[in-house]
Amino acid sequence: MSWKFLSWRVEGYWFFGCVLIALAVAAVMVFRQDKYGRMSLPGMRITLAYYRTRRRTRELRYRIEAFCLQHLRVGRNGDSGSYLMLGNSQAGYSARQAITSYSRALSLDPMNSHAYHLRGDQWRALGELEKSEADLRRASELDPDSAKTIRCLGQTLDLQGRRDAAREQFTRAMEMNPNLVDAYLRRADIFACSYGEDSWQAAAADYLKAVELDHRCARAYRGLFLLGIKGRNRDMADKYFKLARKYGQTFYDDEIWRYENAQWGYTVVMCNDSH
Repeated sequence: MSWKFLSWRVEGYWFFGCVLIALAVAAVMVFRQDKYGRMSLPGMRITLAYYRTRRRTRELRYRIEAFCLQHLRVGRNGDSGSYLMLGNSQAGYSARQAITSYSRALSLDPMNSHAYHLRGDQWRALGELEKSEADLRRASELDPDSAKTIRCLGQTLDLQGRRDAAREQFTRAMEMNPNLVDAYLRRADIFACSYGEDSWQAAAADYLKAVELDHRCARAYRGLFLLGIKGRNRDMADKYFKLARKYGQTFYDDEIWRYENAQWGYTVVMCNDSH
């Protein structure tokens, strides 16, 4: 091996090593977050593009699964359970197709409370709140012991702007299942939207109960953070913002978390500047 060839190889290794170091430094600069959890704009765009691609891949998987179910199982024995499975797959990419499958399941088994519940959820996703309420109430009549159905009914009523009725449903769901974290969170959100110290204290109590049941619940920490902002309590806001950021990806879809994390950071900056 000649000295010239060896020198060329050494120079090549140095060159590629420098390129790798430069890429690593660039990645750190693009994706690093400041103390408020805010990412640079290029990093945010790259992250969002990645998670959008992952979402499209997930939707494609649901479509393939629905196609296989429709032609292999539903086509062979069209029972209500098969249509429920088909609807669950279709719900990942098309609420209307899922509703059609759930309706077919109900035509075969009109007393299937689970099918009414699932169809009510899809009506809510489409913004058809009256139809959602009707299906969920029917599901509750058929299965009065289902706390999740009561909680979903409260969610629909909340979207209709009927917050007192929604709060009653969330309270019912909590009485039926004291460990239903989402019911505490949704009732706390209603209290937090009201004005007055008493309502905010009630919201804080519900958020803290949710944390007691699930210490990794970022949504509860987010609510406590926002209560700290409303009450101009900087220590409380900073404390719960850090916890919300720490546990955020255990509750949110990563794409939503990245976006909201940046928004919260901006809110904290504005709050600190106002003091």
